Amino acid sequence: MLSTTDARPSEQDLYAYMHGSHQSLELRYTELIAAVEANDRPEILALWVALERTVLAHLEAEERFVLPAFARVDQAEAMALSDRIAIMNSGRLEQLGDPGTLYDRPSTAFVAQFLGKTNILRAPVLGAADGSAQVRLNGHPVAVPGVEAAGTEMAFSLRPEKLRFGGGDTGFQGRVATRVFQGDSWMFEIDTPLGRLFLRTPNTRDAVPCEGETVAVGFHAEDLRAIQEEMP
Repeated sequence: MLSTTDARPSEQDLYAYMHGSHQSLELRYTELIAAVEANDRPEILALWVALERTVLAHLEAEERFVLPAFARVDQAEAMALSDRIAIMNSGRLEQLGDPGTLYDRPSTAFVAQFLGKTNILRAPVLGAADGSAQVRLNGHPVAVPGVEAAGTEMAFSLRPEKLRFGGGDTGFQGRVATRVFQGDSWMFEIDTPLGRLFLRTPNTRDAVPCEGETVAVGFHAEDLRAIQEEMP
């Protein structure tokens, strides 16, 4: 039986649950959630993801139990487990959708920042043309495709992996404020004319800029996602 005293399940505990040596799934499910959420070991989390899908499939097949929603603190786990996610803010629904849509096309600044790091860029609106919003960024006009111009100023989300060294449709100079090694990638904070921006780049054999170094960065306009600052 899974002990709740230390709240740290072993691989054997989870394998036992996954392969049928368990009883009363509904009653034990809450206990298991509490135990796993207290354990941050990657191998336990991987087993937990597999287990949770197994348990839900079993209960749904027997038409005995429906679990309509998860209250998750770990956003990466929520995106790995869920087909659809509802993001709430102070009791209000901000956005409902599949993980890919919520991450890549957030509707509000809250959603964009809730699901990982992002850059929030604000730009004066110049007008609209050919299905694009014309805005001014870093003193230059930029056409953001597939976006309807609204108001006198618009806000955009730009994910760190969409900001690149070397340039893009919009290129400018910056200075590396910090860099953090994250195993498969590097995360940079770069001081730019648009403010301090996050930039994530894959960890390859190529050399990466050092803190204090001046760099050229940029992005493609199609990677900007128009967002609302607050819910209406």
